[in-house]
Amino acid sequence: MNFKDPTNMIEWIVYIALEYKDMFLQGLWITLYISIVGTLVGFIVGYLVGIVQDIKINKDDNIIKRILMRLLKIICLVYVEIFRGTPMIVQGMIVYYGLLKAEVNITPVLAGIIVTVLNTGAYMAETVRGGINSVDKGQKEGAWSLGMSPMKTMLLVVLPQAFKNVVPEMVNTFLTNLKMTSVLNVIGVSAVPRCKDGGRYLLQVFRGLPRYRSHLLRSLLHIQQSIYGAGEEAGQQERLRSRYRIHRRENVTGGI
Repeated sequence: MNFKDPTNMIEWIVYIALEYKDMFLQGLWITLYISIVGTLVGFIVGYLVGIVQDIKINKDDNIIKRILMRLLKIICLVYVEIFRGTPMIVQGMIVYYGLLKAEVNITPVLAGIIVTVLNTGAYMAETVRGGINSVDKGQKEGAWSLGMSPMKTMLLVVLPQAFKNVVPEMVNTFLTNLKMTSVLNVIGVSAVPRCKDGGRYLLQVFRGLPRYRSHLLRSLLHIQQSIYGAGEEAGQQERLRSRYRIHRRENVTGGI
């Protein structure tokens, strides 16, 4: 095979990988950097938010303490609902361009890490709360019977067991962040394959592949038509089921 003057698809794949390996490695490093830092720090944020959300407010507590805890719970609830209910691409644009508008000097990568941390923290907060609730109540009652305070019970008994239940979801969140960092290109984060002038280089190579480009275009159109056709078929089946239920109901009513 001639990788310096490619003529088929395999040779083109190897040629692109060898020609732009530095670009891909730099993009891969940026992706891993944002994903790892964002997931770890976001896990800590989510852990703290999850603990706050799980804290019970007792009627015997000081009035100031109850007001502060209620306010803190509301803040955590609003934070979780906003970042769980909005797309990450919108969060990135608001954080980055909003800070620039406020004359805060921030790089796209740092803004991407902040967005990943906040997004991960919102999702992990619910996971942590679920992990805390999954610990049997008998564990808490046993610790209280031994004279441990609620704080010590949470730190020494409940949280270690909750952590074990949360780790699989943390790994899953990291894998999700690996894929979701691609949407941060809207704020200028140069991840794979948008590293330096990678898009321009790959576009030039892509223009030299008219046959494969046409095949790819046809494949994309076929996928789009398949998705559209599947949606239309599902809608038609639902309409037929609705008509069948109406017809059956009329027959039952007429028989009565």
